[in-house]
Amino acid sequence: QKRLLLYCGYIILAVFLTVLFFRYLFFAVLPFILAAVSAVLLQRPARKISKKCRLSYKFVSVGLTVSVVSVGLLLISFLIWQTIAELGDFAVATLKGENGILDGFTAAYERIGTLFSRLPFFSGEDAEALRARIWETISEMLKNTLVSAASRLPMLAGKVIAAVPQIFVFCAVTVLSAIYFCVDYEK
Repeated sequence: QKRLLLYCGYIILAVFLTVLFFRYLFFAVLPFILAAVSAVLLQRPARKISKKCRLSYKFVSVGLTVSVVSVGLLLISFLIWQTIAELGDFAVATLKGENGILDGFTAAYERIGTLFSRLPFFSGEDAEALRARIWETISEMLKNTLVSAASRLPMLAGKVIAAVPQIFVFCAVTVLSAIYFCVDYEK
């Protein structure tokens, strides 16, 4: 029983430490992890290029590391930028009703109206009152959803703009640490 409790305690401690690491330290350590991975991947090609071209290993490793890591970070930045742009275009198109959301609600409203008009126990005035109430509910729900989405867009844009300096620092630390890891790989 003591052994089982000890194992359970170790598992709980490991899960707790893992959660703490990923919550607070992962993004601080991530540039160094990327730099170490790039150094491992680039040290062999840097040695081959330096032997074939008869250049200094440090010179070749710095050039290769800067070019590969920079291209990788630019590619990732471009993909993130395109994703944000596409989400913005989708939000604008959705708010303008180009994707047929409003048309879909109108068609659903018409179907509900024709369904209630076919029911035998609804007379003309009851059916019209029910249709008006349903349309009012749907339009109110749609208006609230659009207002909520539109009110969150400036906050999202502010967060993206505030993250730009952090992105530059992340990229700079990644490139510099990748250079140091690749140049002093044996150490």
